[in-house]
Amino acid sequence: MVLWKMKPVLPSLSIVVVTHNRSELLKRALSSILKCAKDGYEIILCADDSSAETIEVAKNFLRAQDSFIRIPSMRGPAESRNIGAKVARGKWILFVDDDDTFGDQHIDEILAILPEEKNKVLYFNYKRVVESREGPPFIQLDSKLMDISNRDPVELLIRNFIPMHALVFSAELFARHAFDSQLQSHEDWDFLISLLTSGADFEWVDCGRSDGVVVHIDASSTSRNRVADTALDYLSIYRKWPATDMSIKQVRSNLLDCMGIKIDCGAL
Repeated sequence: MVLWKMKPVLPSLSIVVVTHNRSELLKRALSSILKCAKDGYEIILCADDSSAETIEVAKNFLRAQDSFIRIPSMRGPAESRNIGAKVARGKWILFVDDDDTFGDQHIDEILAILPEEKNKVLYFNYKRVVESREGPPFIQLDSKLMDISNRDPVELLIRNFIPMHALVFSAELFARHAFDSQLQSHEDWDFLISLLTSGADFEWVDCGRSDGVVVHIDASSTSRNRVADTALDYLSIYRKWPATDMSIKQVRSNLLDCMGIKIDCGAL
């Protein structure tokens, strides 16, 4: 008698969700992902908290093929993303924070367009939503479609314009990079610059929907990056990733000047 051992079917896409003590927002984020009924993806939920509410959400929303990783102490989104990516089984990776969402068909559309080239970074338009979070329910106050189809990826050397969950890249490509957990802010921008400067091929893709990727902003507070959106933060990124093109150096210098720091463009 010959016994055949079936190999587990690996997902095409790993969706790494990072959360910290925001169970109601997490429910919304996971619900938006799970609108995709296909089996070609897994969810890896990384929680840098141990609240009963977060654990309950994980029990109620995650499927058998998904993973829940509890990180014992607050380490921030950079380290949580790195840990999630290490256990990802998919050939492609997508990151999303607990306060952001996807449109009904977005995960289906991503699964349909994943390329063979492992050096590709696909990115998409997104909708920016300002909301009140005094609930739930959360109340939308304003929204705007952000069309980044004509943006040159080289602009990332000056400032970030691609939200982290508005792009997808191969696990093979991520294996050569990581989020810098030493940064206090802008670790997502820093990560994109590392991809760009290593020669990754950024390609905008039209998914045909205006609400495929939704960035939610709390009207009553500011994120780490918005609070830290200062000259010193930009200067630290510029010094870590010095430009070789003089025109980019000059734009960097002009931007810092508008923020209140005068510095010779040659140092940028």
